[in-house]
Amino acid sequence: MFKGRHFDRWRECIGPRLGALHAPIGSGSGGRLGYVCHMWFDVWPTFRKVRHLPPWQDALCHVFAEMLSVPCREVQVAALHGIGHHVRYLARREMMDERISAFIRSLGERDEELRKLR
Repeated sequence: MFKGRHFDRWRECIGPRLGALHAPIGSGSGGRLGYVCHMWFDVWPTFRKVRHLPPWQDALCHVFAEMLSVPCREVQVAALHGIGHHVRYLARREMMDERISAFIRSLGERDEELRKLR
């Protein structure tokens, strides 16, 4: 239940609203919703208190992995941003490395913007 409820924020709410935004990564052009999308995991106070609990770690890993599958660049970048902040607390570095590698492979050669980041 936790996993779906939190992931729905990106798939059903944030992604569709930011999906049409075609701005360079890091431009901050998503407004308040872009801020929520990218900074959710930075300012989420609950995570700091329970980050040592395996069920919470599992849920967060699931949310990050699912965010990478949303067809919205802002949500994908937010997932990478969140993973960068929290991977050390998740005790699942190898799994997250595999998921990020699969995401990068899925981009294809036509994705100029993220291809430059490889």
